[in-house]
Amino acid sequence: MRVSTRGDYACRALLSLALHADTSGPTSVRDIAERTGLPQPYLEQILLALKGAGLVRSKRGVGGGYVLAKEPAEIKLSEIISAVDGPITVGDFGQPHQDGACSHEGQCV
Repeated sequence: MRVSTRGDYACRALLSLALHADTSGPTSVRDIAERTGLPQPYLEQILLALKGAGLVRSKRGVGGGYVLAKEPAEIKLSEIISAVDGPITVGDFGQPHQDGACSHEGQCV
């Protein structure tokens, strides 16, 4: 399976939240960005998509940030990828084209 940059960053952000879940309270976007080495503005967009999918919850204001909305073991990779990249298409498209080109390139699982 080929994972997009957004999917990769989303997985890394959620892993950071899972590894630091025992800390007191939510984790700021800045802290997640520092731990993961991800660009903060891009990470903010990704976290909003993850929030919309119900994978994280947020708290605004001083001491605010993000926490996982589910137990880490309950989060599926497919949920993460779908949250940031849209639905995953799974299918059997038959034999590859003779010239090796495929109109579904980049969508394969």
